[in-house]
Amino acid sequence: MKTKKEIKRIGKEESINRRRMLTKRKNDLQKKLMKEGRSNNNNSHKETKMIKIIKELNNDGKKRIKTAQMIAKAKYIKERQKSTKYFFNLKKDKKDPSIIKAL
Repeated sequence: MKTKKEIKRIGKEESINRRRMLTKRKNDLQKKLMKEGRSNNNNSHKETKMIKIIKELNNDGKKRIKTAQMIAKAKYIKERQKSTKYFFNLKKDKKDPSIIKAL
């Protein structure tokens, strides 16, 4: 029978492998999107391909969010500690402050 330490180690390894796989997939999709944007295909076919790639990227993002929610819930159950807005903001991706959205 496996000990708790072994199970945790295996879980961490799987998590790292899954994260690497998702990151590679995201990078591949972004490269495809850039390549498709530069290609000289007919416009309607090009647009449908680009829309399909963007939808795949969005679906991956939704999966990542659901995973983060499950991890937060598991942490709360395990440690009886709520994840506060402070900790969610620490995990949030940093946005480029130089982007001006509107004037």
